[in-house]
Amino acid sequence: MKTLADLKRRIRVGTKIEKTEHINIDNGVRVENPRLLLGGVREVVKVQTKAWVIKNQDGENSWLDIPKASELTLNENEFTITTWEGRLQMTYRLHD
Repeated sequence: MKTLADLKRRIRVGTKIEKTEHINIDNGVRVENPRLLLGGVREVVKVQTKAWVIKNQDGENSWLDIPKASELTLNENEFTITTWEGRLQMTYRLHD
């Protein structure tokens, strides 16, 4: 994957996704919060124009806003979203 368009094409209903990192950056120091790093592979159950709906382990749905291209770093099977002026980073892995 090289672009946001590639990522949007790759994520569809049934895609398996896993959050592998959730880092809050405060004053230039990375602070990891294990409570926010909910392990496990989850399934995309709905794709909308601006968000993906992911089924949580408890059966509830959560929303993952589709980032702007400027907030996104991509590699083959992972993507990192950096938001709030660079203060929050979340990395996800796609499972085929």
